[in-house]
Amino acid sequence: MSTGSHLAPPLGDADALITAIYGALDAADRYQRLLDVLDRVSAEQWHALGDLLAGHLERASALALRISPHAPDSDPDTALLNRQPCGALLLDPRGRVLSMNAAACALLPMATGDLDGLLPPGPAASRVRDWLRQADAGAPLCVLGPLPLAPTAPLGVLQRLPETPDRLLLRLVDLRWGEGLRVGLASAFQLTQAELGLVEGLVQGLTTSEYAEQRGRSVHTVRTQLKSVLAKTGAGSQNTLIKLVVSLALLGELTPLPTAEAGDTADEVAWREGVVAGLHYRMIGPARGPVLLFLHTALLGPVVPASLVARARREGWRLLLPSRPGYGGSPAADGPLVPEATSRLQALLESVDAGEVRVVGNVVGAIYAHALAQRCPQRLTEVVVVAGCVPLAAPALHEQLPPMRRLWARLAGRSPQLLKPLARLGAAAALREGSMAGLALAYRQPGADLEALSDPAVMSVLEQGVRLAAEAGPDQFVREVVLQCSDWSSALDHQTPVHVIHGTADPIIRREWVEACYRGRPGTRVTWIDQAQQLLAYTHAEAWVQAL
Repeated sequence: MSTGSHLAPPLGDADALITAIYGALDAADRYQRLLDVLDRVSAEQWHALGDLLAGHLERASALALRISPHAPDSDPDTALLNRQPCGALLLDPRGRVLSMNAAACALLPMATGDLDGLLPPGPAASRVRDWLRQADAGAPLCVLGPLPLAPTAPLGVLQRLPETPDRLLLRLVDLRWGEGLRVGLASAFQLTQAELGLVEGLVQGLTTSEYAEQRGRSVHTVRTQLKSVLAKTGAGSQNTLIKLVVSLALLGELTPLPTAEAGDTADEVAWREGVVAGLHYRMIGPARGPVLLFLHTALLGPVVPASLVARARREGWRLLLPSRPGYGGSPAADGPLVPEATSRLQALLESVDAGEVRVVGNVVGAIYAHALAQRCPQRLTEVVVVAGCVPLAAPALHEQLPPMRRLWARLAGRSPQLLKPLARLGAAAALREGSMAGLALAYRQPGADLEALSDPAVMSVLEQGVRLAAEAGPDQFVREVVLQCSDWSSALDHQTPVHVIHGTADPIIRREWVEACYRGRPGTRVTWIDQAQQLLAYTHAEAWVQAL
């Protein structure tokens, strides 16, 4: 297959890209496939290709919102269909319809029984029949179109399922041609306007002869243009070109996510609320006395386990829970996150007359806790880091992260705009399947974190935290992830004593990284919580609260 001079170094053949960005059957698979694509994209082509991938993910998140919530189903076929962010059908190897999801039922007539009923007679139908006869695992995707019965989703992608050869998956694509798509394709593959017009015609089902007649050009001229397009895109055939464009062309206006509704607090304690320097906060405890300041993580808003509330009440601490800029109604930071957040936190501490403060930084909250120690050295008595992140600027550390977090780190460094639609996809999963489904995309590793998503003892707190984080929106998520993946080691340069509490089984921030970060630092002690992971603030609350 000819790859063309523009795509040979970064991508190889176009089929690899097609399968990677459209072949994923669920969110976990999509993460790994996107990582494979990113490994093969050159720096020169990254910006244009990143924009196209961002468009694909934006469109997928919008489609996901159209599907009504459904109850989990033990039947694997139904579960597979319900995971698709668009209309989807399961067919047998002969093209007969076995079942379809709710979105497909809304798009197609109820009497749709097979592929022959979907496709009009002609070259496209012949191509699909040939593809069905091949039964070739090396040709995993086949594009169908146009589909007269589904005018709002006029293209289909037919896919073989490697683990179930007696099933085919057909996904209906809402393909919209607009300036975003045209500019993206032209930029990524250096296509001329004439070549873009040809691509659009071919994707809409025209043959080269029909396109030449429609445009008043010779067939020879159109075929010459097609050869140029195939060389530039790395597609070895017209069919591969169509698949490539369909895979990249899920562009359109994003349907805004509905604002998450506020839920009841996880405990019955009477919290006092207020706003200082634009920071919304909650607080319990006496009017005066030492303050325990809790700084939340990016994926969960300012919620704390009941164990910490009980300890604060026993000890007479004032437990202070601020919503960092961008969360819980606090306005987002106009400039760099950390300086503005610590400035607001300092004003908050002054307003509550906090003379003695211990600050607890949970995961990314650890960065803000260290920075606050630099800003208020006389006020802070201790920085407590719970499952805290460490500086991850070194590419070698990125490569050792689990696949999903490695993808975040890769995108944070190369193309942060891609993190935004990924956040929306997670939010869409949370809306469709519940808060825990959205959180499961981030905490997929086996162990304590995954078990916590079905543990009634912690679910109510986690669900509230997810709702608060969802309100912050994808822009805030992107800024937090970029911050985590930056070199923030300068924030560690302070004299305040540090207590690091970390899980021995944390698959994201490894034990050796924590030891390397804090080894030899004066005034630092480390407590290891057996079998705990990133969610240890909630899964192992009794253990770490007792260690305070």
